[in-house]
Amino acid sequence: MISSNLRGSVFALALSSDDRYAVSASADKSIKVWDLKERLNVFALEEAHSGTRIELLFIHKILFLRLR
Repeated sequence: MISSNLRGSVFALALSSDDRYAVSASADKSIKVWDLKERLNVFALEEAHSGTRIELLFIHKILFLRLR
């Protein structure tokens, strides 16, 4: 499901606590939010990171992103 819409390797992946959403950071420098129930990409940031150290963390329904 997710891999068909990603270009390149996935550097980081986080799941929401209710398993409804996933967030991916990939080699194409995008960060994407996925609705796993509906099987849709619901939000994308292009050129969102440099591809270095990326940390994604969901706490409840809040996403934290840390770029180093």
